[in-house]
Amino acid sequence: MTTFAGHPLGVAIVFVLLGVGMGFILAPTLPELADTADRNHVDGYGLVYALYNIAYPTGMFVGPLFGGITAGWTGIQTAMIVAGGFVVLYTVPIIRSSKSRSLGSKGRI
Repeated sequence: MTTFAGHPLGVAIVFVLLGVGMGFILAPTLPELADTADRNHVDGYGLVYALYNIAYPTGMFVGPLFGGITAGWTGIQTAMIVAGGFVVLYTVPIIRSSKSRSLGSKGRI
């Protein structure tokens, strides 16, 4: 995607793809937070959404910060490999969580 950066249309395409990707992340996350709050008997959604509103922008700040530092020290290829490694490592708990949740929610639609 870095080859698109030299042309305004390329930058627009990258931002559109980024926006669509963020939409695919955000859309299922908020109902999942509400469902988790209900399962854990949280009285209101305010605390849950507040924690999300703290964690999400913090990650959006810290991730690129450390990615930029890593890329500056080791190069962009190593930074991408490290970022990909984090994605792969984080996939394991997500899969385990979804499997245990689907086993525990028999009878639920």
